[in-house]
Amino acid sequence: MSSPVLVRPMNGHFQALLYGSELYLAEGATRQAALAALQAKLDRIDADEQWVTIPWKWAAVSDFAGRWTGEEAEILREITAEAYRIRDEEKAAEFPE
Repeated sequence: MSSPVLVRPMNGHFQALLYGSELYLAEGATRQAALAALQAKLDRIDADEQWVTIPWKWAAVSDFAGRWTGEEAEILREITAEAYRIRDEEKAAEFPE
């Protein structure tokens, strides 16, 4: 598995931070040293520990698919069509043929 890591200079040394987790922060004199220290910290995860994903309480856009019917769906289609129309007009003005 791979994960994004933020590497940043900090007061004359470097920090490597696993994206989204303050628990997985390591420091080193160089970028490479900070990354190696973070890798070592991740490698020490016990065999009975595991990374899992959990659902968020906020809905994803796809959660709304098929949710509206009838008049609500028609209003949503009109709003979408108007947004696309405005976008197309602006794009045509910006990039005339």
